[in-house]
Amino acid sequence: MGQERRHHLVSRGFQRAWTADGKRLRLVDLEQRTAKLVGTRDAFCVSDLLTINTTEGRNSAAEQAFSQVESAAFPNARRFVEHGDRDRLAEAGVRAVVALQWARSKSLTQLMRRILDEGMDDWVAGLEGDEQLAETYLTQYGLRPDSADVRREVEASAAAMIEVNEFFVDRIVNHYNTVVEMFSTLYTQRVTMARPGRVDLVFADSPVIVMTGKQGTATRVIPLKQADTLWCPLSPEVAVAMSTDPIEDIVVTPLGVQLLNQDTLHYAEHYLGAHPRTNIDLALQKQPGTYRLTET
Repeated sequence: MGQERRHHLVSRGFQRAWTADGKRLRLVDLEQRTAKLVGTRDAFCVSDLLTINTTEGRNSAAEQAFSQVESAAFPNARRFVEHGDRDRLAEAGVRAVVALQWARSKSLTQLMRRILDEGMDDWVAGLEGDEQLAETYLTQYGLRPDSADVRREVEASAAAMIEVNEFFVDRIVNHYNTVVEMFSTLYTQRVTMARPGRVDLVFADSPVIVMTGKQGTATRVIPLKQADTLWCPLSPEVAVAMSTDPIEDIVVTPLGVQLLNQDTLHYAEHYLGAHPRTNIDLALQKQPGTYRLTET
């Protein structure tokens, strides 16, 4: 069906804010407890995340469309990050960048697959009494389907749906469109560091952090629309928060940065991204030597 394409859960444009040379960042493997320098081309990659498999071959139009959105959004988002610009285009750029990371995050794609899996029983139950399906099955096989036959057909249809990948691509695109519109109604807050370079922000393979409750607890479970606040690191020294209530820009202490990084760590599936200069153990409030640094 053609060569696989490398797509990014965290876009390369987003990753570049954590590079010194525009090319390499430090990729932290939470399971192996290593932190190695990796090119943005190879970090946070999956095969064919936004590819639809058709009889004519692989169609990556959605990935190309997202790339165009990123190309338009990042120059304005960088003005927000680097200069603190708060004009309409700068804030729209930030919202688009955050929405892109949210829509293609691994936790969201896993949720969609779980919904598909857990809906299997309901799908089967709804079709067991379907007369049209029964007539089609009778014509095809010479007998009416029992529950096992219906489940087998449903599982085959679900497997084909996953193989084609159109369902997931459609959901990712739909989530982006919905979320970027939702973000346009929220207030933004620029979060900066009191002592830049002392403790850096890191980001997760699911970079957008959803907050709820009086304690400001990060969670993957709460629906986005029920969140009190969400935030996303944009560079080692700047983050953005969004809320339904007006919020003033803030400057956080090194301890505040570590607490934000704890939320990021809670949200991570397998990896964190950091600037090559970042002291990973300090950023995550770990004992020195917890993460082994390697150059390749």
